[in-house]
Amino acid sequence: MAVYFPNSGRCALCGTPGEWPSIGPTHQEGESFDLDLRTGEPSRSFISSWVRCCPHCGYCSLNIFLPVTPAIRQVVASTEYAKQLQDSNFPELANKFLCSALAVSTLRDPAIAGWESLRAAWVCDDARLRDGARECRLKAYAFFEEAMVKTPMLAKMWLVSDLLLCDLLRRTEQFKEVIRIADIDLLRPWPKNVESILRYQVMLARYHDTECHTFDEALEGTPDVGALKN
Repeated sequence: MAVYFPNSGRCALCGTPGEWPSIGPTHQEGESFDLDLRTGEPSRSFISSWVRCCPHCGYCSLNIFLPVTPAIRQVVASTEYAKQLQDSNFPELANKFLCSALAVSTLRDPAIAGWESLRAAWVCDDARLRDGARECRLKAYAFFEEAMVKTPMLAKMWLVSDLLLCDLLRRTEQFKEVIRIADIDLLRPWPKNVESILRYQVMLARYHDTECHTFDEALEGTPDVGALKN
């Protein structure tokens, strides 16, 4: 079952009134998280409510009611933004997330843009668009890497870590880099669950596996062997 939260107000960019409701599950318990931190069911089915898009000006945002900066206004008015919003290579919902990423990339917290790009990848995953998902993950990786350099404390707050980066690299076929990062991390002491996930990523990378895997799989150390490439 789902719970409905009505949200009415005006678009912060153009002032157009509208309703952008939030919809979510009535409970949070469910399937294991994926290794890129995507929630399991039932939460993951409500991804369409995680971004809002103004039908008048095309502004896409996590919260369309928050005041916008001049830089965001400039981005939304750009040709790049308009092209992304209508890009036929991606599902409509993925384009909304990617446009939201473009808008928030003007702020001082690249991790938010990273998450919006990763959510676009999840939409492409659901649509079985491997090339689109790969492109979105590459965008997400670039934003997260920037966040870890420029705003490390904010990045940590947004759950950006080598665990997440390793999964993005593996899902985009950068297997040698996964192994390099994980091997360096494994030289340091970690809680057992973190060490298990790093070793699991190394194993998957050695098999050139690009599929989705969960935390439960990693902690059990038992991947879906049929998904691994020999």
